[in-house]
Amino acid sequence: MNSFNLRGAIMTNGKAILLGVFACAAALMGGMPFTDAAEVKALEQAYETSSDVTAIPTRAPSSMTVRACNNCPAQILRIDESTRFIVEGKHEVSLKQLLEACGRATFGFGVFYDAQTNVVTRVVTQCPLPRLPSETTR
Repeated sequence: MNSFNLRGAIMTNGKAILLGVFACAAALMGGMPFTDAAEVKALEQAYETSSDVTAIPTRAPSSMTVRACNNCPAQILRIDESTRFIVEGKHEVSLKQLLEACGRATFGFGVFYDAQTNVVTRVVTQCPLPRLPSETTR
C-alpha cells in the first residue's frame, strides 16, 4: 500500500512556490529603474524634549525655542491657532489645560512641527489630565 505524505508534499511544494515568488519579485525589481525613484521629503519633524530645557509658551500665537538637551542647538518654532495640545498621549486639550495638567513639575514632551514652515502641529505629553471634581469623589 502506498502512503501519501501530505506534510512532505506541502513542504516540497511550499518551497517551490516560495522560490517562484522570490524569482518573480527579483525579476520585477530588476526591471524597475532605481535611478528614477521618487525623492523622499520629510513633511514633519519632531523633538523629544523636556520642560527643563524647553518652555511651552503661555499663549498662542507665539514662538518657542526648542532644544533636545541643555547643550543641543536651539530651534525657534511657531505655535499658531492650528497647533494641537495632547495630554496622556491621547486627550486633546487647550494650551491652558496642558499647562495646568503639567503644572510646575519637570515633564517630557514631544514637539511635532511642519518641516517647511516651522509651525508646531502638536505638542504631546504624558502629563495626567486634570480630574473633574465629580471624578475624584467616585
